[in-house]
Amino acid sequence: MERKKSYKTLNHEGILCNYKISYWRGKCSATPEDLGIINLDESVFHPGNKRLVDRKHLSGFSAIWVDTYKKLDNLSYSFFDSMTRFVPIRNVEKVEQLLERKEDEFNTLKTSFLSLYSTMKTGWLEKHPEHYKALAPFYPSESCLSSKFNFSYSFFQITPPTLENLKSKEKKEQFERFRDKLRNQQEEFLSLALTDLRNKIQVKCTELIENIQNGVAVRKDSILKLVNTFDDLNFMDDKEVEESLKTLKTSISNIEKVEKDDSVLRQNISEIAQIVINTCQTEPEKVLGRYKRRIQL
Repeated sequence: MERKKSYKTLNHEGILCNYKISYWRGKCSATPEDLGIINLDESVFHPGNKRLVDRKHLSGFSAIWVDTYKKLDNLSYSFFDSMTRFVPIRNVEKVEQLLERKEDEFNTLKTSFLSLYSTMKTGWLEKHPEHYKALAPFYPSESCLSSKFNFSYSFFQITPPTLENLKSKEKKEQFERFRDKLRNQQEEFLSLALTDLRNKIQVKCTELIENIQNGVAVRKDSILKLVNTFDDLNFMDDKEVEESLKTLKTSISNIEKVEKDDSVLRQNISEIAQIVINTCQTEPEKVLGRYKRRIQL
C-alpha cells in the first residue's frame, strides 16, 4: 500500500508534460558525387549536407525551440527524457500559458514560411545555378512541407497501477515487477530532480559572487529571480536551501541595486551566496528521506 500512496502523492505534487518541436531543416545529405569525390569510404568519411534555402529563413524556429526549452527548464524537471517534463502543480498554469504562447509564435512563423517557400526555393536555385541538378530533386512539395513543422504538447498524470482484473499468479507477478520498476524510476527521478535544482542554484550563486568580485553592479531583481526560480521548483520542500536563500533575499530587501562602491554590502552578499552554495553541496539524503516519509504517510 505504501507504494501506491507514494505514486498517488507524487501525482498530487505535479503532472507530466510531453512536448515536441520539429521543423524542416532546409538541407539534405550531400553525396560524394556532389563534391566530386570518387570511391569515398562512407563508413569513415561523411560528405556533410547541402543547403536548400538560406538558413536565416529557419533561424526563428530554432530560436523558439531554444527559448521554450530554457523557460521550461526554470519551471519543470526533465523526466528521463528531455521532451518529457515533470511540472510541479504550482507551475502548471505558467507552463500551459508558455506553451500556448510559443505554439502561436511557431504557427505564425510556419504560415509565413510556407507562404514564401516557393520564392525562397526559386531564389536559392537562381543564386546557385551551378548546383541546380544536385539541389532541385530534394525540395519537398509544398503540400508535404507543412507536415515537417510541428509544435505539439500534452499533459498527463502519474497514476499508480492497480491489481484490478488480474487473476492469474503469472500476471500478478508481472504486475509486481512492473510496479517495482516504476517505483525505482520514481526514486531515481526524485534524486535527479533535487540534484538538478541545487545545481541550478549553485551556478547562479557562483555567477553572483564572480560579478561582485569583478565589480559588476548587481540588481535586486536578478537575486529575486534566483529565489523565485527555487521556490517555483521546490516541490520536495528543501528547507535548508530555502532558508539560506531567504537570508540572501533579506540582505537586499531595502535596495534596488548593489552599488559598486558599497563594499560592505557586496561582501555580505558574497558571503551569504557562498553559504547557499555550501548548503547546496550537502548530502541530499536528508531532504529525500523527509520527502519520502511524507509521501508514504
